[in-house]
Amino acid sequence: MSTAAPQHMVSPLIHWLDAGIGGVDPIDHLTRLEAKGVRIDLIAREVLCHRSNKPGPKRTVALGRCRVGDLGFTEPPTTTQLIDRVAQFGTLCPSETAAHLQEVFTVHPSSDCFSVLMAPIPDRHDTLFMLTVRKTSSGVCRLSARYAHPGHRWLLHYEVVAVIPES
Repeated sequence: MSTAAPQHMVSPLIHWLDAGIGGVDPIDHLTRLEAKGVRIDLIAREVLCHRSNKPGPKRTVALGRCRVGDLGFTEPPTTTQLIDRVAQFGTLCPSETAAHLQEVFTVHPSSDCFSVLMAPIPDRHDTLFMLTVRKTSSGVCRLSARYAHPGHRWLLHYEVVAVIPES
């Protein structure tokens, strides 16, 4: 499967949200999320606290969102193919993005689920993960990890978020 987007393809990453990120230590962020009732799975906790996950300065990033299939794939792409395709329209999210979005979603009124496309971070067993933000229809907020090995396949209906150029 080619990783190049079809010629003349308009970016499927539609502007979704301007998100304030950065400036928060990962452990402090975990404490804030848990105080708001967010359930954080064990692997997501390891990813957030990994030594490579260093908070950047406070800033605002423009985020685009779409389904994996909207990126021009006709069969489930691998993590590598997905990252390569997203690079044609935007960039991967800074690693702290998921925690900041989960904090926003504690007050979001409706259910939702999406994966934050970021450089994969290993757990203690060197298994690579990205993070997923969820709010269930019953109002439960959950920050969880999604496998992100280079060959892992992403289903076409999965929703993903990436940084897009500011317009």
